[in-house]
Amino acid sequence: MRSLAVTLTALVYGSFGLSRLIGLCLDGMPSNNLVMATVVELAVAAIGLLILVRQPIVRSHLSTN
Repeated sequence: MRSLAVTLTALVYGSFGLSRLIGLCLDGMPSNNLVMATVVELAVAAIGLLILVRQPIVRSHLSTN
């Protein structure tokens, strides 16, 4: 359940940050507050990805007996 939350965090914040970067390219420089929000969103997404990469893979040992 924890990895699902971290995955969703990385996806949501990453998509917000990337969409703001696309908007920056298309519309020009926004206010400083929006630039800071973009940096924070991309940082949260990066931290989420680091957590997912460093998390050990847990495999289920289901018995078929």
